[in-house]
Amino acid sequence: MSKGEQESARVDVVSPEYFHTMQISLVAGRDFSDGDDMQSPQVMIVNQAFAEKYFHAREPSGKEA
Repeated sequence: MSKGEQESARVDVVSPEYFHTMQISLVAGRDFSDGDDMQSPQVMIVNQAFAEKYFHAREPSGKEA
């Protein structure tokens, strides 16, 4: 990131069937489920560009591949 640039993030709320409906395959990890609600641990799905920028060669989920 160059001087003067600001990072930003976009947050979208989607249903558990979103990725299936949009025909988007997950590379790793899990999809959202009906059990993901305001009381459960937070879940985040990131795209490949985010994972490469912030996790480099590490597995974003924290688990070894």
